[in-house]
Amino acid sequence: MKKELKPYTFFALNTFEKEGGGTIRMYGMLNSLAGKGHPVTLISNAKDHSKFHSNIRHIPINYIITPEEKRKFQFLLSALPLFVVNWFFKDLLNHLKEVFKNSSLEKVYFFEYLDNSIGYWLKKNKVINSYINDLHGVATLEFDFQRKNKTSLKDKAILNAKYLSAKKLDEKVLKEAEYNIYASNAMFDYYVELYPQLRNQKLVILPYLLPIEASEREINTELVESFKHQYHIQPDNKVILFAGAFKLTGGVLDLIQAFHKISAKHENAILLLVGDGYEFNNCQAYVSQHNLKNKVIFTGRTPYDHLASYQELADVIVCPDKDNVFSQLIIHVKYLDSLLSNKPVINGSFKSVMELNPAKKLSLTFEPSNIADLANELENALIHNQQLKEKYKNNRQEVLSSLTYATWRDEF
Repeated sequence: MKKELKPYTFFALNTFEKEGGGTIRMYGMLNSLAGKGHPVTLISNAKDHSKFHSNIRHIPINYIITPEEKRKFQFLLSALPLFVVNWFFKDLLNHLKEVFKNSSLEKVYFFEYLDNSIGYWLKKNKVINSYINDLHGVATLEFDFQRKNKTSLKDKAILNAKYLSAKKLDEKVLKEAEYNIYASNAMFDYYVELYPQLRNQKLVILPYLLPIEASEREINTELVESFKHQYHIQPDNKVILFAGAFKLTGGVLDLIQAFHKISAKHENAILLLVGDGYEFNNCQAYVSQHNLKNKVIFTGRTPYDHLASYQELADVIVCPDKDNVFSQLIIHVKYLDSLLSNKPVINGSFKSVMELNPAKKLSLTFEPSNIADLANELENALIHNQQLKEKYKNNRQEVLSSLTYATWRDEF
């Protein structure tokens, strides 16, 4: 008799209109499960279902929470009794009760940080019986990193309050879950150190991986040519590419400063920066102040489908993340994406990366947050570009054979 496949129900307030590491992980998990025949239901704000597997059942939420409401909700949930949160967010609670009214769901998986908080809140209000968190990030680490990099006492005080609030909320949300899905053993160890009682909870490790569709990703030659024309890229240019979020921990400004150090010596080198985010204005200001506008190109946010075509322009791809605990805990999707290009890749020598990359098997490395070391590695990659392209020409094959969601076990 054929084994009946386990059903899965997931919840995400995400609209899936902007693509990034979080949505890539969600697509990867959902589509892999549905592709293997599991009944999959997604409760979300997604309007466009074209990138989801056709067998996925969609239940619309039709309720958008603004960033201000998100901050308010999570602060209240961390610090005040449940009835206070319910009073402030009674419309949202009533709306979600209707969404779940006829679903008869015993167990729901919640994807992102706000979703995890919603899962805890719904269980406390007896809307659902059980929830599981897929932990995409660690908010406490981000707030801790930001407060350590601020000089203003006011800014430090605000970020300290956010850190303490996030820490208290994490304790509630993680402990109350049936179990949590961690992106690495190192992430689990981090949380257990903060909340020792989690050690006795069920443990599931699911690393950040690439979606099944990564194997189908193709270079659009017409798009490549249009990029060359749009950004005035000449045949003799050497293109250094960054694609990702301009986060404080993302190290984009470090990359620009490292590039500045070598730009005079490598006159044909240009830096192509794809994306946007928190540090975007600071990066533009540095480029303007140091007369680098002719050598540093900002493209803004771009569809994920265009990534392979941008990579085709590149001679070197850089993932310049600053030294931070989170990057020691997980592999960033942009690193795996970069390896698909078969181009030389430079990434920080984080513990998570070196587990995959002994003896620079897959990529070059630099000491995170060391701008001089990054500059030296950029120069090395430019000088020895042809040899390095030959060395890394089989990266794509290796990544697709072992580091996609299609290779992970069926059930968790």
